Amino acid sequence: PVEDEATGDLPELPSEARHSIKEMPPPLIQPRARPVPPQALPVAPIDAESASTPRNWRLYGGIAALVFLVLAGLFWLPSLFAGPDEPGEAAAGFPSPPSNTATPTRAVTATNASETTPQPTATVAANVTARPGAEDAVITAANVAELVTYAQIGRGTIEEILRAPAGDLLAVAGGDGLWLYDAITLETVAHLDGHARTVRTAAWSPDGRLIASASDDGAILVWDVAAGEIIQQFSGHTDWVRALRWSPDGASLLSGSSDGTVRLWDVGAGGPGVTMATFTVSVRSVAWAPAGQGWAAGLQTGELVFYGPAGAEQTRVQADDSPIITLAWADDSNRLAAGSIDGQLSLWEAAGSTPIVEVNAHLGAIFSLSWSADGARLLTTGNDNMARIWNVATMTATELNGHTAPVTGGAWLDENSVITGGIDGVLRTWASNNGSVQRQIEGHMTSINSAAWAPNGAILALGLSDDSARIWSADGQTELLNLAEHSSWVSSLSFAPDSSRLLTADFNGQIRLWDTESGDMITRLGTHRAIVNSVGWSVDGQYAASGGKDQLVRIWDTADLSQPQFITLTHTASVEALAFSPDGALLATGAADGTLLIWDWQERLILSRLDEHREAIRAISWLPDGTRLATSSNDGTVRIWDLDAEASELVLREHDGWVNSVSWSPNGQLLASGGFDGTVNIWSASTGELLHALPGGHYAVWAVSWSPDGTILLAGSGDGTAHLWSLPIIPSAPN
Repeated sequence: PVEDEATGDLPELPSEARHSIKEMPPPLIQPRARPVPPQALPVAPIDAESASTPRNWRLYGGIAALVFLVLAGLFWLPSLFAGPDEPGEAAAGFPSPPSNTATPTRAVTATNASETTPQPTATVAANVTARPGAEDAVITAANVAELVTYAQIGRGTIEEILRAPAGDLLAVAGGDGLWLYDAITLETVAHLDGHARTVRTAAWSPDGRLIASASDDGAILVWDVAAGEIIQQFSGHTDWVRALRWSPDGASLLSGSSDGTVRLWDVGAGGPGVTMATFTVSVRSVAWAPAGQGWAAGLQTGELVFYGPAGAEQTRVQADDSPIITLAWADDSNRLAAGSIDGQLSLWEAAGSTPIVEVNAHLGAIFSLSWSADGARLLTTGNDNMARIWNVATMTATELNGHTAPVTGGAWLDENSVITGGIDGVLRTWASNNGSVQRQIEGHMTSINSAAWAPNGAILALGLSDDSARIWSADGQTELLNLAEHSSWVSSLSFAPDSSRLLTADFNGQIRLWDTESGDMITRLGTHRAIVNSVGWSVDGQYAASGGKDQLVRIWDTADLSQPQFITLTHTASVEALAFSPDGALLATGAADGTLLIWDWQERLILSRLDEHREAIRAISWLPDGTRLATSSNDGTVRIWDLDAEASELVLREHDGWVNSVSWSPNGQLLASGGFDGTVNIWSASTGELLHALPGGHYAVWAVSWSPDGTILLAGSGDGTAHLWSLPIIPSAPN
């Protein structure tokens, strides 16, 4: 296909060719009958896109349907990064599930080709194969409660970076709690993990002995850094804690929350906090004047509010038209820097009614602000993948150019260097005088949207929100390849049955095919007009399917990649999930309206229409023998379907909220499901009993996948970590 690279749209059909395309009737619903697998019959001709007819639309329903499909692709503008009350905000956080009636705005279904292989023959790579007696390593209903963590990939997202005011420690707050580093060597010092959800903000005590952290669950923890222990815990906020700052005297903590309150907490005495201010909108940022003369709060409405030492409101100004999401007071206590979602940086005198300086500092949100010790320079990081060091006297900037995704945090290490980090998972230190990179460390990651094992068991793949797919060794210890050609979040991926190729798709509707040994992109297979939610392979490896928000399913013939051919199937809602049957004869597709369709895809016939889900279907997995099907949904359920009866025979209900992923174990005994509640549930496939629940991370679990031999379970989370669980007889991976 010849698509526009920038937009992903197929080009307009030349007028002289429009009448030459054969109109096709809509797909027919037929009584369910098992079609012959494709490898057992001559392959039916598939429509080719030629140079003279580059846009091969199937006009199901005539010209009116064509117009509808075109228009449907033009109105996708999701608020990918919005929190509970900030529509359209970019980058640092991840969305909460919408109300029960909302259509999901992110689809993260992963389809593993190993799930569609009736009798997997591959074994896991030698360095993770169980000791003699490997049959005892297979996870079954009888031993599932014995699962232990085998490895963790990633140190979570980077939400905030803070240099300790005393000593040589650096803190990174994010999806996997707090990671402490030596600020000079960047060596890991400690991992402080006590929150149930992502840590959005943290604050050092003035003497550097304590650090406080706050998260999406509303909890605030105070840690003794030397001991690595929690010494105080505060609760009272009913929503995300967005900002946390220590008082200059070290006695109190000030917090701002999406629940609209600012609270003051006595660190020594503990107990309930004192509500200092209440608003009808989210409090996005707070800052305490260094000498204790007062504090300030930045609001969702773009208002900036100054308070005196006793907590009385002094000044309220409309600082911007968009939320003020970060504040930082210079050490001279007379200047406050404010950064907004629209990229505006403003400097204010304490309780002033007009800004001293205003400048458009970034294209998109400013995520962090950090003053140099002398107050002469200001570090800003933003959604435009840039960090900048501003000379405050002249408001000219030195650009720190090297990140490949939004930069969510930054801090001064000393007068000569700064450190930054963000969605690309890399911590970089820079020379402050010329912006040159000094060092970098990797290990943090952004949201894992999809995950899959290769059918040969030797490697696994993760699709990330930094626009890349990563291939890792099967033991989770080594990143082998970084596939970085996508221009937006990688939403879905799937290995070909022979493991030699990886299919990936993204939020811009692009589909790419990769060589899994070299990491080379083989081809840009094609596009949809909106996000591609799911991809998968037929068992023979010739056909690849893709389903998108444009309500289309496309099945691509990969035999001739010089001019890929495809057929199109249509839904009446966004296609969220799909999977070929183990023999390749059937295709199951699930949509945002809760409809599950079973297709004889070669004949474009709908054999079954199953509509028991009340909300979007997020994932589909076939029993390896092809007799049953499992689906997961935004309605909070997993359903196991009897395809002959055309009804669900079991409904599994233990998740709290969306169930984003489901995967049938190779032995057919178990189902694993991952939910927005951050848990991985393992079920008996025969009885529907919940056998075991695993903590899948500090945020939503977007993908689950079994190793081909059934000995390891993989889960990818929105907190930027992937977990692998196995039975204890598999040797533990090195730390």
